[in-house]
Amino acid sequence: MSWLINLFKAIFGGKAEAPKQVAAPGESPKPVPAAPSLGAPPKPVETVPPSGVTSPTQSGSGSLLKGGDFSHYDPVTDWKLYAATGHAFAAAKISDGAGSIDSKGASQCAGSLQMGLPFVGYHFFRFGGLTPVEQAKLFYKAFGPLQKVCAIAADSEWDNVSGISRYANGGQTDAAGNNAFMTFVEEAEQLFGMGMIIYTGKSFMPMKDARFSSRKLWVFDWHTTGKNTPTVHDKPILPPSWGTWDLWQYSDSEQTSGAGRVDMNVFRGDATALAKLVRQ
Repeated sequence: MSWLINLFKAIFGGKAEAPKQVAAPGESPKPVPAAPSLGAPPKPVETVPPSGVTSPTQSGSGSLLKGGDFSHYDPVTDWKLYAATGHAFAAAKISDGAGSIDSKGASQCAGSLQMGLPFVGYHFFRFGGLTPVEQAKLFYKAFGPLQKVCAIAADSEWDNVSGISRYANGGQTDAAGNNAFMTFVEEAEQLFGMGMIIYTGKSFMPMKDARFSSRKLWVFDWHTTGKNTPTVHDKPILPPSWGTWDLWQYSDSEQTSGAGRVDMNVFRGDATALAKLVRQ
């Protein structure tokens, strides 16, 4: 992993910190999977946008930068093409609360950074299986060497709505579910030494808790623009606790050069603001 840390230092500057060993009092952490190896580093590639490719959406009142989010079932396969066709950043799943590390997360991060694109790594939070603290440790085990270089995010999609098993919170009350998710967020923030971005939508329970709204918001809203790329004048539907947004997932099926049909997002701001987001 030393080559990767040296690569990040060369690209971004700063100092990579060694992972901390944190354990809750009286706790015996469950074993977690080892992080996948990144292998030997490919050589950096220069990109030149092909003719006809437009720049990020811009106006006098602001700008939007475009980027996809990926996982093992829909990864970027051609980073040069992805970077050359108007994509300014990338995100990918790193770990899952069921106890797994995404098999493509590390390579997606490496590919993004080698193209000079800021990267957001996220953990999919779940109830059952690992505890909130164990989920935070799993996320850090897989992604910790990249702290201070990439942004971290928590994917929170659970609800108490009967019949939606994927989003079920194990029958807990909203308050208990919010507390469990907050435990994960705070533990992960302590391990990484940086703030967490919260990915969620207007209907999910954690977003009715004002404690989360001090953090950056990655909102999903596939309806406002009909899954078409937003303009600076479009506004997503926000969760109750937030008054503004930072990332907006506007589609779950955009045809994307170098990747296929994937989730697609915009960042609200310019390249300078985006760089600050991933080095908060």
